Amino acid sequence: MKPNTDKVRIDRVGLSCAKPNLLRQVSMQIRYDPEADVLILILRDLPPIDSIIEPGEMIVSYAESGEPAAIELLNASQFIKPDDIN
Repeated sequence: MKPNTDKVRIDRVGLSCAKPNLLRQVSMQIRYDPEADVLILILRDLPPIDSIIEPGEMIVSYAESGEPAAIELLNASQFIKPDDIN
């Protein structure tokens, strides 16, 4: 199945996307791995089947339905302070 290509943007305010209802009923989890310096936003409790590397050191993983399942920010300490998410 082709992944959903709606753009998802992460900024200081939160998550937004081209389709407002795309992120409906999302129970998001945030995890930070300090050793790997990766911030993971788990958008859905679904196994990812595909992923795309986006500009800005971001990986978006997609569920079988084509909706984003997780977003990984590589070198996360460049964007956030690790103490801010604990």
